[in-house]
Amino acid sequence: MSASTYAIHGNAVVLGLPGEVGVEQLPGLDRVVGSAHRVAGRRVLIDLTATRHLHYRVAEMFVGHAADGRRVGVVGADPYVRQILLLAGARDGEPREYPSLGEALEDAAA
Repeated sequence: MSASTYAIHGNAVVLGLPGEVGVEQLPGLDRVVGSAHRVAGRRVLIDLTATRHLHYRVAEMFVGHAADGRRVGVVGADPYVRQILLLAGARDGEPREYPSLGEALEDAAA
């Protein structure tokens, strides 16, 4: 497990999750995603470019926030991590996927 990063870029909060993201990180990540949207109405971009593994329950939480109408996007998920998101219920652009952080930030600024 590596340390996550958190940064604000205009109308977006970027949450970087390198390495392996385990279930023990779920409560903190859930608070960050929920509060970023609730407090500032910002889009939450989850940067998965350096993520090697994402626990199913964490993926399920991200999908749940997107399904509840929060503006959640995932960036740079490799095929393995994308499969975990699909198994957790990602469908029809929820959460929205971006190939790069640059594209995600452009979309958030629009």
